[in-house]
Amino acid sequence: MRFSEFILALLIVALLTTSLADPLIDFFVSMAGNRDFLTEIELVFHLKDESGNWIEPEPATRFMMIVRNMSDYYFKLEKPDVFSGVEFIYFSESGRLYSGFNGKYTIDIVDLPREYMVNIVKDILDSLKEPLFDVMLTKKDGVVMYNFEYTQVMRFIIRRLRIEPIRVVAFVKEKSHYLEKIRFLGEDGEYVDINILKLKVLKDTSAYFKVEQGF
Repeated sequence: MRFSEFILALLIVALLTTSLADPLIDFFVSMAGNRDFLTEIELVFHLKDESGNWIEPEPATRFMMIVRNMSDYYFKLEKPDVFSGVEFIYFSESGRLYSGFNGKYTIDIVDLPREYMVNIVKDILDSLKEPLFDVMLTKKDGVVMYNFEYTQVMRFIIRRLRIEPIRVVAFVKEKSHYLEKIRFLGEDGEYVDINILKLKVLKDTSAYFKVEQGF
């Protein structure tokens, strides 16, 4: 499963969940309007070797991310241990990216074409007259599972981009409406689990963005 396939699947889910109902849409509604929040994410990759046998999963990758005003981003790796404590802080207005460890930082200027990318996505979506995917809903043990399947229109687009189609499953707790996991499955059976360990709104994020005071 290539990184481009992973990002495409994540983008599709993020942009189009507004067409859904019940627990999944309730989760996004609960976060709507909040521009400052913290999330802790764990990534677990389930891959096969060249013979098609399952490989013992590597230790999970875990990180914390703080978002301020939907424009500044603090990112800290927690697992695996060899990378624990590595930090990245990005200020979108100045384009400054700070990379640090143990309180020592380097600085780079990164010009991310956010508006350009958003416009491309918008143009693609506006040009489509048919749904991009079908959604099947199942329930098990108090968890609602949303299975996203690409329609023929979306599969055609993906083939033109030379990207392997990916199936996406979102796991939402039925009572609390909490999105606890997103699973990306490739056609070869390999999959990646994104476990959302924590997601909460923050009233004050300034403590995570003090790095600029030292420059």
